[in-house]
Amino acid sequence: MKDAKKGDELWFHFSGHGVLQRDTNGDEESGQDSCICPVDFEKSGFIIDDDLRRLLVIPDGVKLYVILDCCHSGTGCDLRYKIEDQSYYNKSGRPLKYDSNDWTLKQTMYQFKNHSKSNGDIYMISGCQDSQTSADAVEEGQSQGALTYCLLKTLKNNFGNCKWKVLLKDLRCLLKIKGYTQIPVLTSGKQINTDDNIFVTEKSIDNLLDKLISRGLIM
Repeated sequence: MKDAKKGDELWFHFSGHGVLQRDTNGDEESGQDSCICPVDFEKSGFIIDDDLRRLLVIPDGVKLYVILDCCHSGTGCDLRYKIEDQSYYNKSGRPLKYDSNDWTLKQTMYQFKNHSKSNGDIYMISGCQDSQTSADAVEEGQSQGALTYCLLKTLKNNFGNCKWKVLLKDLRCLLKIKGYTQIPVLTSGKQINTDDNIFVTEKSIDNLLDKLISRGLIM
């Protein structure tokens, strides 16, 4: 992160286990810290959200996209603003496929005043709310996190366009259609306009998807 310069776009993706532990510095409204479990956690311990926030500091003019596909990850980077999606299916019966016209958009924003705003632009998509678990899944013959699968599927299929409000809505709806109960959360270090495009350039998402496809992470 220290070598990042204005105009850079960075990605941090964690798929694994997440837990909650008691907050010891009083910055959490829930009284609990979200933690990720590195492979050596039995020796070195968990990485708490306070530490993630300190480690992911970036300068002004840099964009950082964080994906935490793990349990109890809703506020996993201690960012200032949280946006939750409560979009709902406006037809009868259970939805079997995604049609944006069948879902009514409903999203709410909340501000954590105990968490400072970030210098650069940090955006984090979680696998679930702090109180929830994130499912392991087998999709298209591959073992993967449900959030990771649905996020990449949403980006690849580009349900609508790459605005924040559309991505969050489509991601939530796809998870529901696939039968997952977890609710992804978008948090940010600065207040964002959900009508804004997610990526700086049109090539950003194409480059990301090309890399993931070449590594066999998505089909």
